[in-house]
Amino acid sequence: MELYHLRTFVAVAEERHLTKASKSLFISPPAVSAHIKALEEELKVCLFYRTPKGMELTEEGNRLKAEAEKLLISVDSFVDSARITGEKPAGRIKMGYSSNSDFLRIPETILKIFSLYPDLMINLEHCLSARLINALEKREIDIGYYFGNDNPSGVEMYRLKTLDLMVIAPLEWKHSLALASLNELSNYPWIWTSPDCSFRRVADTILTRKRLNLAHSIVVDDEMTCRSLVRAGVGLALMLENDAREAEKDGVAFIWDKKKFEINLSLAWLGDRKNEPAIKAITALVRDLWQVRPLVAAEKNLKK
Repeated sequence: MELYHLRTFVAVAEERHLTKASKSLFISPPAVSAHIKALEEELKVCLFYRTPKGMELTEEGNRLKAEAEKLLISVDSFVDSARITGEKPAGRIKMGYSSNSDFLRIPETILKIFSLYPDLMINLEHCLSARLINALEKREIDIGYYFGNDNPSGVEMYRLKTLDLMVIAPLEWKHSLALASLNELSNYPWIWTSPDCSFRRVADTILTRKRLNLAHSIVVDDEMTCRSLVRAGVGLALMLENDAREAEKDGVAFIWDKKKFEINLSLAWLGDRKNEPAIKAITALVRDLWQVRPLVAAEKNLKK
């Protein structure tokens, strides 16, 4: 068994198709098929069902995929650690963020950085996701947490998590909205975010597809102000699921659960800076903390 067998296995499991997996791996479909066959013969298990639509994991394949991903993460982390050995990240790094620091695990990250790299100082700067990309390009920010489903040109990312955005509404509207459709919600006032907010861009994309136009009662980018306005009965709003659940638990609002909007949380930096010691150190540390694999260029192109 070779590591490339495991990488091929995971790629096929994610793409559910030999040809798509071959494109992401930059190898031919016969080579992908040969890797899977070799792995199945060595492990003496059937990893996939071949269907007219592509490849579906068997029960055993699904279990082994999780193990393979853990192993590949460990290997990638080992390689990153080896690359930064002997290099001493130092100086000051500006890190952008636009959400709750505890949710982004920033305190853990900073403590780990200070423990491993005492000569590396961190400046935290609040910055909405759309502005983050511009700030990265201008070198005003070095690295940051990015909410969004796009892959901006020249930017590399580690996808940390896929999250749900949920609609919250004032408690007094619960009776009239409990069974309402998304189309019917367009008749109610909304607390909206600015075009620079990734939540707004994700929602706009979905609403445009459905040919809906939501009424904008007020525009605000501050989460706590948004929460207060919902509680006061000003309008509906989109929030990350954890914030929405907390608002509901606190009796501030209720969750309209007929539709969720998916959004990705990633760590982002400029591709031409990936070999800088501080960038390499932070990306390796965050990837290890969140236990994720990097989204490589080929995967990014396929997602577009």
